[in-house]
Amino acid sequence: MGGGNPATPTTEIIDLGAASPTWQSGPLMSAGRIEMNATILPNGKVLAMGGSSSDEDESTASFNADLYDPATNSFSPASANAVPRVYHSVSLLLPDGTVWLAGGNHVRGSYKPEMEIYKPAYLFTLDGTGNVVPAVRPTITSAPLTTTYGSAFTVQTPDAADIASVVMIKAGATTHAFDMDQRLVGLSYTAGLGTLSVTAPPNSNIAPPGYYMLFLLNSSGVPSMASFIQLTAGPDFSITPSPPRQVILPGQNTSYNIQTYPSGGFAGTVNLSVSGVPTGFNGSLTNKTFNLNGSNLNPSSLPQSYTMTVKGTSGTLTRTSPLQLLINSPGDFSLSASPSPLNIIRGGAGGQVVVTLTPSGGFVGVTTFTISGLPAHVTAPFTPSSISSGSTTLTLTASSTALAGTYTGMITGTSGTLVHSTPVTVTLQ
Repeated sequence: MGGGNPATPTTEIIDLGAASPTWQSGPLMSAGRIEMNATILPNGKVLAMGGSSSDEDESTASFNADLYDPATNSFSPASANAVPRVYHSVSLLLPDGTVWLAGGNHVRGSYKPEMEIYKPAYLFTLDGTGNVVPAVRPTITSAPLTTTYGSAFTVQTPDAADIASVVMIKAGATTHAFDMDQRLVGLSYTAGLGTLSVTAPPNSNIAPPGYYMLFLLNSSGVPSMASFIQLTAGPDFSITPSPPRQVILPGQNTSYNIQTYPSGGFAGTVNLSVSGVPTGFNGSLTNKTFNLNGSNLNPSSLPQSYTMTVKGTSGTLTRTSPLQLLINSPGDFSLSASPSPLNIIRGGAGGQVVVTLTPSGGFVGVTTFTISGLPAHVTAPFTPSSISSGSTTLTLTASSTALAGTYTGMITGTSGTLVHSTPVTVTLQ
């Protein structure tokens, strides 16, 4: 919604449930807005307020409230606020279905002290003589304080037969005129005699855990006063290996300590198992310690990386975590580069540097190479890109747009956990 300086009245919409989500142009607001506020109401409509056409300029403030209806993809006029609301303004949906509007900071260090309460049209109706009167609201007699994903919970209400929708709205978190935590989730329910059996959201992708306002809306679209309800994951556990990654040499053994951490009141027994043990290893799990014996392992090349999986089960709950294993090369290596310095004509044929790897202590690992410290528009591939011993050739080519100067490039060779570097000086002319 809005944005720009001067601001536009434009809006855009994206449907993240579409097969190929794309932004589509939406209807226009009544005025251009930057640093505006938008608030989701219990009926699914969005209230747009405040902002200005020029950033932090109260003389260009927008006072019109616009109400967006997703069912018709249109805006309609929705009254007006009395105080200009620009940078650092706030709007929040309150549990009684009204919207709190406050703040504004057109001069740094100076904030608007006035607060306003917006009362949406769904709170009013007409009596028999055409006078505006408060609408009759559905009521929540009782509701649980907490619920868990996918579970059913009971809401007691004398208006069960007239309820048309049940929604949970995330408590707001506004900063810099943006509420990044807004979310409305419609809930399925079954009406009984004075009760509603409501099903909580299925998972945290639909509704992150936290506190929500639970609203009932009747057939006239009038919301109840909200009841706060905390959405949690319920009894659960997680698995954490310590350490999650081990590095060994051929023929060495290692072990992982597997810890389980309960949450949400979990008190069950967790059964652990490990899969994906590499060929040549013997694995055993005793008292939450997973031991690996690698005396029979003879990898064809080093280093070698493996990923195993530790799984914990308790009833219908299953949780997994990866176990990383790196078999490193014994010994070590060193690097040297020649020639250095190297002069290159920009836009010309370029030049080459020979990088020599010298193994020591029985090193047999595969080393890959990278280079850093060169300016943009310089290409620097290695041929070959990896070696066990001997040399690789670094070919440097600079386009005519590269910045002239003298640079120190750092050639780095990596083999498992072994990392060594050697500099090369390059002058671009």
